[in-house]
Amino acid sequence: VLAVLFMWKYWKSPKILPIVLAGIFASLGFLFKISGLLVPLSFGIFIFIKDRFSAFKNKHYYFFVLAFILILVPYFIWSFSAFETATAFKQGYTSEFTKFPIGWYNIGFYHTLTQGIVFALFILGTILALRFLLYSDLLFKEKRRCFDPNIFSILVLITVSVFYIFYMRNTDDRWVYLWMPFIFFLTGSGLTFIHKHINKFSKLFAVAVVIGLLAWGGYAQYGIADPLIKNKVDSYQPVKLAGEWVKDNSNPADEILSISYPQTVYYSERLVTQYAHFADVTEFEAHLAENQPRFLQVSIFEPHPQWIQDWLQENPDKVKPVQAYSLDNSQNNAALIIYELQYS
Repeated sequence: VLAVLFMWKYWKSPKILPIVLAGIFASLGFLFKISGLLVPLSFGIFIFIKDRFSAFKNKHYYFFVLAFILILVPYFIWSFSAFETATAFKQGYTSEFTKFPIGWYNIGFYHTLTQGIVFALFILGTILALRFLLYSDLLFKEKRRCFDPNIFSILVLITVSVFYIFYMRNTDDRWVYLWMPFIFFLTGSGLTFIHKHINKFSKLFAVAVVIGLLAWGGYAQYGIADPLIKNKVDSYQPVKLAGEWVKDNSNPADEILSISYPQTVYYSERLVTQYAHFADVTEFEAHLAENQPRFLQVSIFEPHPQWIQDWLQENPDKVKPVQAYSLDNSQNNAALIIYELQYS
């Protein structure tokens, strides 16, 4: 309450309002995707580089933090009521057994997301951006030098990379979206550098080179994206079919256990429990005894806890396979299996 009153007193100030809005939108970004926390984290590291410990004396930063936290309070309350911890999001999207020891392979995503001439321009722009290292000793003496946009671009790329290499240790190209604006900036910087130097000799030729590089890069990106999109169109088809089958073969009050939570909710229109949130098989069995869900889905589409595989093998009398789907419309190598749970 005190925080709200404090914010209400100052938030209309021309200096405070943008800061409060920044905190609100950063918080909403986290609610959209957990990795959105990397946004305020990047800001925090940048602020420390620029202001160091004097940042704790700047009231503007406290407005940002207050706005950020206040928006998250309802989420923390819900998280605590649902999972008995306000920080259930720390589990991320993967279980421990799906992680790699160290995720250095994530560096390869820079090439995966660009490739060809775009990757070459990105590398050129990155090299040019790193020129600030030549005067890094002055960053602590002259704050204005910290506002070099190249510094923030490199900082974000490093922050996101470190997060996925050392903490998550597992990712795919959907998760590293925070890279994309800064990859775009640095790629544009490389292209601008080429234009600037050719322009000294011929303006017409410089424009032609830029257009040619953009066309080359665009065609290369299309060549990568087109087959990828077509390949992904039916990649979750078994999950869709399973949801529709459950809808046709269950009652509206039945509960379904599935890791593919949003897809199963959408297609089945049933109550769905994401059983990866259970700490262990004991908690899982307690849920079965209390709620008696109707169906259990196991698939290759999401990381599953190891204990569910062990439980299925150890309790064949408690499950009955009723439907299966494969990726190639055959009955071999099932990609998703629906079990009907049996209760004595």
